[in-house]
Amino acid sequence: MALLVAVILGGLFLLRGDDEAVDAAVVADIQGILDSLPDLEGKTDMEQMRSLLGAPDAFTIFREEDTDGVVRRREDWYYFEYYSVYSFLDGVLETNLPLDDPSGIMVLPRHWDPSAFELDATWESLAATLGDPAAFESFEFEEEYDLPGRYYVGNQLILVFDEDGKLYYVEAVPLEPGAEEDYTS
Repeated sequence: MALLVAVILGGLFLLRGDDEAVDAAVVADIQGILDSLPDLEGKTDMEQMRSLLGAPDAFTIFREEDTDGVVRRREDWYYFEYYSVYSFLDGVLETNLPLDDPSGIMVLPRHWDPSAFELDATWESLAATLGDPAAFESFEFEEEYDLPGRYYVGNQLILVFDEDGKLYYVEAVPLEPGAEEDYTS
């Protein structure tokens, strides 16, 4: 949003002339564009992005520990229609990167809401909110990965729990018809 405003204002500066009528017309056009933008709702960048674009097509959520040992919530939201991924740290927008054009038809996991997943939740506390917890398969990590804990896969979702049984990673996975996924390796 800030980039759009900067581009508009930059264009205004470059297009301005000595003719006040031209300046007034350009300012009126820009004001019309700004007035047509929706009002953003929410206090955090993440809430405002959701009010602008809706829930993401797919997402990842994970714990991120900084050098001081502070654990924070990282979320990456994927919007395939806009070819964009937005990365948030504790609700603050940090990056917006382009996505490649999807290779074909995808089944998007839009039925999952990232706000439904609290990090450090247990499988037992999440199972009641998943609709059909029996649709999830449970796996332990292979020894070669040196990761204690287990993960659950089902219904376009991957949930990873640490050795204490606390959630630390969530991924809502888009599916491509005909593509086989092997989450056990």
